[in-house]
Amino acid sequence: GEEKRLKKWIISVVICIAISFGTLFYSKIYYPSLPIDSVSKREGVQKVNKSDESIVYLTTENGYEWYISKMNQGEAYEQLKQMMKGKGWNYKEQMGAGFIFQKESKELIVESEMWTGKYVIFQIPISE
Repeated sequence: GEEKRLKKWIISVVICIAISFGTLFYSKIYYPSLPIDSVSKREGVQKVNKSDESIVYLTTENGYEWYISKMNQGEAYEQLKQMMKGKGWNYKEQMGAGFIFQKESKELIVESEMWTGKYVIFQIPISE
């Protein structure tokens, strides 16, 4: 009677704890931290997954605009080039994780960072 009920209760509590730890683990630790403070990892993932756009604006922080894109076999880099072209910047070359764009005599370097195997984060300096 009493002992069986107690065992059931303990088991269900343990299961609940395990589930909540699992969820916490998945949403927090599964994604490495973002290089920005104003957007949480979860928000970043939700933004890019909910959007029809392939490259999604995250926030403006520390003098940069931050974007996230799904990697899709390198498509993210093409999306970046298209987006920058729309802002009047022409793609010049790639140097490591940086993409160099030109507009008249100005140069702009967009840093990219792989974030998990699925996403790329772009850091675009705010230009006047």
